[in-house]
Amino acid sequence: MIVVAALLLLAALGFAAVRTAPPLARFAAWLAVLGFALAAAQPAVVQFEPVPPRTAAVDLPTGSTELLAAAAAAGPRAGDLVLDWRAPLPAAPGSGVLGAAPHLPAAPWSVDPRRVQLRATDGALGRPWLAEIEVPGLAGPAAGELLLQRAGRDVARLPLAIAAGGSAVCEWLPDAVGDLVCTLSVRAGDRRLVGTGALRIAAPPRVLVLDPSGVAAAALRAQGLAVEAVDALPADWRAAQALVLGAPLPASDQLAVVAAAIDGLGLFVLAPAFGGEGAALRALLPLRPQPQPEDPAGAGGPAAAPTPATTPPAAETPPPTPPAGDATGAGPVGGEPIEVDKRAIALVLVVDRSGSMGITLPNGRTKMSYAKTSALRTAQALGAGDQVGVVTFGNKDAGRVELPLHDANDLAVVQQGIERLAHGNEYTYLLGGLRAAAGMLAPSAAAVKHVVVVTDGEFDTGEAVALQDLALRLRRDAGTTVSVISIVDRETDPSFTREAERLTQAGGGQFLPIEDPTFVPVLVSAEVTRALQRVGREPRDAGADPTGPPPPEPPAVPPPAPLPVAPRDRLVVRAVQASPLLLPATEVWPSLGGATAGTAPLDAQVLLVAGPAGWPLLAFGHRGLGRIGAFAADLGGAHGAEFRADPAFPGRFAQWVQAVLPPAPVRAARPLLTEVRVEPALPTARDVDWLTALAGAAPSERAMPPAPALVRTSTDQLPQWALVLLLALVALALVERYAGLWSLRRGSGRP
Repeated sequence: MIVVAALLLLAALGFAAVRTAPPLARFAAWLAVLGFALAAAQPAVVQFEPVPPRTAAVDLPTGSTELLAAAAAAGPRAGDLVLDWRAPLPAAPGSGVLGAAPHLPAAPWSVDPRRVQLRATDGALGRPWLAEIEVPGLAGPAAGELLLQRAGRDVARLPLAIAAGGSAVCEWLPDAVGDLVCTLSVRAGDRRLVGTGALRIAAPPRVLVLDPSGVAAAALRAQGLAVEAVDALPADWRAAQALVLGAPLPASDQLAVVAAAIDGLGLFVLAPAFGGEGAALRALLPLRPQPQPEDPAGAGGPAAAPTPATTPPAAETPPPTPPAGDATGAGPVGGEPIEVDKRAIALVLVVDRSGSMGITLPNGRTKMSYAKTSALRTAQALGAGDQVGVVTFGNKDAGRVELPLHDANDLAVVQQGIERLAHGNEYTYLLGGLRAAAGMLAPSAAAVKHVVVVTDGEFDTGEAVALQDLALRLRRDAGTTVSVISIVDRETDPSFTREAERLTQAGGGQFLPIEDPTFVPVLVSAEVTRALQRVGREPRDAGADPTGPPPPEPPAVPPPAPLPVAPRDRLVVRAVQASPLLLPATEVWPSLGGATAGTAPLDAQVLLVAGPAGWPLLAFGHRGLGRIGAFAADLGGAHGAEFRADPAFPGRFAQWVQAVLPPAPVRAARPLLTEVRVEPALPTARDVDWLTALAGAAPSERAMPPAPALVRTSTDQLPQWALVLLLALVALALVERYAGLWSLRRGSGRP
């Protein structure tokens, strides 16, 4: 103010002392200066007002734009930005430091919702379901509940008692098939943790039981298994997961069962279903029954239970004579070529011709003779439009075509090619033979192309990599699958078994090791059956004339009548190794009135033996993709009365059948919860880490919202004087102009 007054006084003295303008102009100038002085003398009004903090809801880390906007609105200083926790934060903290003051509404909870989990396997109808609950970080015991719902309706409420460590288990018996919604609720003090997820209850494995005695079905039902007792194989029996046989099957069904078991069907066979010598089903059994005479005294003592007799394997016979007749007047079918059946099959047998294939077996036949029988049966099982070929292998790169790919119905030509099969003083290099088979199948347009390798020894594993590569290319590029049937013994090198399995895995086929060469034709026929089933066909009767009417179906062989049992002559049963399949464990097993004598192959897992000779009684083994179990006694007759009377029998028998079921895709428990939340929402230790990484400082506990910010405002009077001062300047300009013109006129009027 003093400065303004001094300047105003100086201006007044200047206007009074210096008279360069008319008095009116100087007076107007003085008024303008006075107005500016008054405006400058007006003081500015400064005020401080509290302003509520601006808030922005940001979904981190996706809401970076909102976060920056909130930081800019907070003020020029980074410390003016306050982060208040409202909801759980992402799993991984962001990178970089924002520089803010993080606050928490309450102390963080030690339980991290993201680590809370409900683990279980998908359930099955009628089977107990077990779930494990994990709540890491729980300070003390807590109560909870697992709610299962189907279509909005409650199915089960399972109470939970969660220990201080945060773990609990619950059990439930599903009573229906379908999808369920599971809700886990855990209450700890005034906090409630809620998790939701999904669960599926599947239908139980379909188990078919063909047992006239009814013992097998009753034992399985007593254990809660859903079984279907049948008198004969139904039309859809291949859809079952397991088959329990207590009675012999017709010959036409046995080969189909063998093929299905190799493809993964579980099979458990009781002694009455073993069949006689030459039965196709015996090729799969994990034990080798020996023919035993019937007990003439009927005592049922150490002598084995009689087995039904069947016709032994047919010897090699020439093929039937093709039909002859008058073909006069026959003409072409049509002007266009006949389209090959889109379900046609081309099958090539690749046969080992090394010297060992000529070894004479105890029955007087050679291994090569069984290979010839296999080739002939293959042709007889195929039909119109199908093709069969034969290749042999021996020395390196010496694969030889014995029978080019030919119509399977032309049995005369096929027989001529088969007759050329002969062993020689050669090695076992398979690669040349497989390449010859691949070249033979390359031009074929058949829907299914399959190669079956038949060997009695270890093909040279030095070619293993090349063989696997060729088999993989055949399957991937040409749609050709490769299987291997190998006659093995105790001297077989395990490395050969591994390489053979890898070869068939690459080729999409099966590796079938057997000890008994007599089963080679059965397994080759099973491979033919499997190939036919891939295109929805059934094999022709291999023993019938393909040009004539099919023979009538042979009647099923009835099971042998039970023999009377003398307690003093019963067979002692012993366990030879510990196994979960023998639980509950016992020192003394029930005895048997009789059992089928036999031996066990190399790959069999024998659990029980019977009698002083240690005949294998209970054995399991793998055949292709399927698992096979066998019990070498009749449980339904008088021989198995003591075994059936044991209270543990239903449980043990159910375990044996379940052991042959195909493995479930996933057996390990998996996490079921997809969302976990805390009610009311509370921060966790992970949220603290997140905020610390983002803000650059550890958050503090704060229940109150941030305090309002003080905003400084300054109010000036100059804008109010602006118009007055502007008008004063305009008036000054007008006065000076008028005064100047008046002075000029006055000066011009003087003498």
